[in-house]
Amino acid sequence: MNLNATTTPLTDAVLIPAAGLGSRLWPQGCAKELFPLGFSPRPGSAGEVRPKAVSEYSLERARLAGVKHAFVVIGAHKPELVRYFGSGEEFGMHIAYLYQAAPTGLASAIDVATPWVAGARILLGLPDTVIFPVDAHRSIRRRLITGCLDLVLGVFPTDRPEWLGPVRLDKAGRILEVQDKPLHTDLCNTWGTACWGPAFTELLHVGLARARRNGLPEPPLGYFFQQAVVAGLKVEGESFPEGIFIDIGTAEGLTAARRMLEPTFGQVEKTACPEVQGAWPALDTVPMRAALYD
Repeated sequence: MNLNATTTPLTDAVLIPAAGLGSRLWPQGCAKELFPLGFSPRPGSAGEVRPKAVSEYSLERARLAGVKHAFVVIGAHKPELVRYFGSGEEFGMHIAYLYQAAPTGLASAIDVATPWVAGARILLGLPDTVIFPVDAHRSIRRRLITGCLDLVLGVFPTDRPEWLGPVRLDKAGRILEVQDKPLHTDLCNTWGTACWGPAFTELLHVGLARARRNGLPEPPLGYFFQQAVVAGLKVEGESFPEGIFIDIGTAEGLTAARRMLEPTFGQVEKTACPEVQGAWPALDTVPMRAALYD
């Protein structure tokens, strides 16, 4: 490495908030982000496979979107994530780790990265979720760039909108409203991932600072998405009507994901890794729970 060379400013990164406690699956023997889910070809082998950690899906989606830098937010109880992913070389990424002293919420976990990513485009990679289609992150990043937008949400169908974050869009894809775990709603969708630019990073940072200064509880991330709409930022949604969003942070979600990704042990090319074929199987019912930061 030439230490005298001019450093290229960071333009894109995937942010993976992984400092939560995993309380919805307690007790478990390891970080939920490392739960084995599906299989990957073993590097340097001829046809051998290895178990795949659930958080690898977020890295893969980001890499497919053309993003090679990742910031993984961890706490003192998650050193195994550093051991597993290391520098990211094995996964085709450059990974850095940021420390969150206490898992107070998803918004504050994202804000931990602000000093490093303030001027960059950010993909959100929730490490305990699996999203299809495999190019969903690429689609929302492309929409952000080509539309010169401030925030794009990936929107997926769900039969449990009251547990998640329903999004109201107009016919052109402009977001009119972002709800957060509403008691009642006429919507049957939820945001499942996001991509944003510096304007939203600043809005979230300032909003969190104001809440702390006033002694208020930390607002959920969906609140800041709605505030971006209210503030007049350019906010749109990319809908995936046939898409799938599975939260494996619950026993129901983990069971559904394994039923989809592990129908037959080790048959990577045929069934266990749908992205190999560019398709994914349909699910009769995919339980999805509130996206708590735990």
